[in-house]
Amino acid sequence: MKVEVTQDVRDHVDLIDKQYREAKRDKLSRFSVEWGRWSREMNVELHRKIQAVSPQQVLYKYVFIYWIQKSQLLEVWFKFPWPSLKLKLKKRLGKQIADIKKMILSGDVPAAEFTEEDLKRALLESNK
Repeated sequence: MKVEVTQDVRDHVDLIDKQYREAKRDKLSRFSVEWGRWSREMNVELHRKIQAVSPQQVLYKYVFIYWIQKSQLLEVWFKFPWPSLKLKLKKRLGKQIADIKKMILSGDVPAAEFTEEDLKRALLESNK
């Protein structure tokens, strides 16, 4: 499914990348107050955009997943001091993140059949 990629979608991806880089530099956990404050705002905004009926709705669902995976990668950098384990997790998550980002920015995404409940479940599972 090919979807037009708007500047707003690109801005969300850029914001996620920027916040991730800053949090990684500052050695923040995804459970920190700083990340949590920004993360809550992103959650509310993405859910609002997902609920709005627009051609980009499916892209925002993938942006949501991208944001969750970037949060998980942030926690890998924060939590695992062992280089070998960190490298394995970073490599696996990094590939998934790169693939999703490529799909979002190209607009060539599978039709998202997941529901609001699926997104909530993914968010809850990412906090384990």
